[in-house]
Amino acid sequence: MPNRDRPPFRPSLLLAVPALALVLLVLPAAVGEAHDTIKALYQGEDGQFLKLTRLDGAEVVWAGTSTAGRGLLTIAAPEVKKDVVVIEADGNNEGRLRIRDSAGKLRVELNVNDGDAGWMETFNRQDKSIVRITQHKDHDSGYISVRNGAGEAQAALYATPTAGKLWTNGNDVAEVFEFSEDLSARRGMVVCIDPDVPGALGACERRADPKIAGVISGAGGLEAGIVLGQRPGGEVDLPVALAGRAWVLADATCGAIEPGDLLVSSARAGYACAASEDDPSRGTVLGKAMSGLDRDDGLVLALIAPQ
Repeated sequence: MPNRDRPPFRPSLLLAVPALALVLLVLPAAVGEAHDTIKALYQGEDGQFLKLTRLDGAEVVWAGTSTAGRGLLTIAAPEVKKDVVVIEADGNNEGRLRIRDSAGKLRVELNVNDGDAGWMETFNRQDKSIVRITQHKDHDSGYISVRNGAGEAQAALYATPTAGKLWTNGNDVAEVFEFSEDLSARRGMVVCIDPDVPGALGACERRADPKIAGVISGAGGLEAGIVLGQRPGGEVDLPVALAGRAWVLADATCGAIEPGDLLVSSARAGYACAASEDDPSRGTVLGKAMSGLDRDDGLVLALIAPQ
C-alpha cells in the first residue's frame, strides 16, 4: 500500500546529486587547503547565503537559498574570474546545471522542469548546440539530435511508445568492403565481387557483369547516411552504396542515359551504362537512373537497387 505521507518526487532534486559531486570534486582544487579559505554566511529576510573566498579575496563558491524556494550554487575559476559551474533550482520545481569553460562559454546544460521533461545539451566554442538529448514529459518518448559545427542537424534518433526512427542527413545505406586494389580516389565507381578474394570487391570490367555489387559512396557530394561494418587494418576499405541515392560514374558513349533507364556495368572499368534489350536482366542491374547523360561520360544520379 503506497505511503501517502511520503512527499512527492520533485525532478529538480535530481540536481542534488551532481551538485554534491561537483562540490566534493571541484572545491578542494579551487580553494586549496582549508586554512586558505574564508567563509562568510549571510542571513537576510529573503534567505541565507554562503560565500567561500581565498585569502587573496578571490571568490570561489557562492551558494544561496531563498524563502521562495529558489536555490543557487556557483563554482568559479578565480584565475579567469568566470563561473564555470552553475546549479540552480527555482520556486517552480525546475532546475538546471550549466558548465562553462575558462572563457565563459557554455559547454554543457542540463534542464529538468516541473512536467518531468528534461534535456541535456552540449555546445561548441561558437555557441552552437552539437548534441541534445531530450525526454518528453509523457515519459514515453525522446530523441537524441547530433549537429555539425555550424549547428545544422545531421542525425537524430527518435523513440516513441510504439516505434523508433533513425534519421540522418546522408543519402544511401552503405557497407564497408575490402578492395583488392586502392580505389580511394574513385568515388562513384561501379564495383563487382572479386572472385579471387572472398568478401572483397573490385572495379567492374565487363558489360552487364552479374557479379555487380554496388557503387562506391560519396561521389557528387552525396555522403552515405548509414555505414555498416568496419575492419581493423582496412586502409583501402571503402563504403559501397547498396541502397538509396548515389552519384554513379556513367558512360554514354554506347548510348544516351535517360531518367528511368536501368543501369548495368559498362565495358569501361568502373562505369555504368544504360541497359539494352540484349543485356541479361537477371543479376546485372545496378539500379535506375534518376538523371540523364546525353554523351561522353560523367556522373548520373541513380537509385541503387542491385538485382
